[in-house]
Amino acid sequence: MDVVTLNIEPGHLWSAGIIWPIVCTVVVGARFATRRAYSRLGWDDWLSIPALICLYGLSAAVIYGVATKSLGYPDENYNFNYIEYQSRTLTINRKIYWSSSVVLAATLGFIKLSCLAFYHRAFKTGVYRVAEAILWSLIVITVIWSISFTVANLLFCGNLSHLEWLWSRGGDYLKCTTDTYMLQQSFAISDVVTDALIVLYPLPFVARLQISLARKVAIAFIFLLGSATIAMSAVRLEVLLQAVKVTKELVVGNPSVGPGNILTATTYFMIMEAGFGLCAICLPTLSSSTKIPGVQTFFQNVSKVFSLRSNTSVTSGGSRDEIQAVREKPS
Repeated sequence: MDVVTLNIEPGHLWSAGIIWPIVCTVVVGARFATRRAYSRLGWDDWLSIPALICLYGLSAAVIYGVATKSLGYPDENYNFNYIEYQSRTLTINRKIYWSSSVVLAATLGFIKLSCLAFYHRAFKTGVYRVAEAILWSLIVITVIWSISFTVANLLFCGNLSHLEWLWSRGGDYLKCTTDTYMLQQSFAISDVVTDALIVLYPLPFVARLQISLARKVAIAFIFLLGSATIAMSAVRLEVLLQAVKVTKELVVGNPSVGPGNILTATTYFMIMEAGFGLCAICLPTLSSSTKIPGVQTFFQNVSKVFSLRSNTSVTSGGSRDEIQAVREKPS
């Protein structure tokens, strides 16, 4: 994807800023309604609330940028002297990008943690030491990742005393003590990696279930719907890498696109990733109430299997036949 030819217009931004909060509110609301109908709410459900609130913040930033004719609009009086360039649109766009980066790190952290908490609820991993260790490692890594990049993006320029360097003249950000290019790239790359690890985690559990191949595929498909998040984070990574490359060309005086185009594209894909991610983590819960063979009773059955295994591991009277019967319980 070439950020130079990528044309994000005001209509795209209006749509993303308005539609995503509505869609995600409906999806999260449906998740809560479904969970309350079948069982009590868990941490995975509650973590979707702060993620939704953060999404509202991203949406507000995008809508403000379009309403002020900054995001999605041509740069004001851009003279191709990026180092000295200063304008109202550049200031607003950079403020939006900076604040969105801070909020995005928190948003994605809540989304990832909600997904991991769902795994902890669905797969009773207490008896599987390795699986439990991996899951808790992912949780710890995600918490550290989210907090680290939230703070790092907040202190984008090294400290809070020189934030104006980020949105004054075009080249003033070069005064920052932080390697802003490396920070943005490491944030995007680690985002893709953690998404991939989280999406792949449940597949071994599905493979171990003694059910038909068709049901395994149906259940695996439900979890792999989260790969939409990986796809969107990968797209954001590609756009960001292109943006960094083009920005460096602007600095040395070889511009192929204005700074407004770069900031618009990178900000747009922030809210797109957050929206896709929040919807994706709700799909397994919502799918548990569908009529897809094997999905409706999957979470109940798999929990019973692991609970029985846990019991038989600490008592001498456990029966393998009982575990097998639960595994093969018809849906």
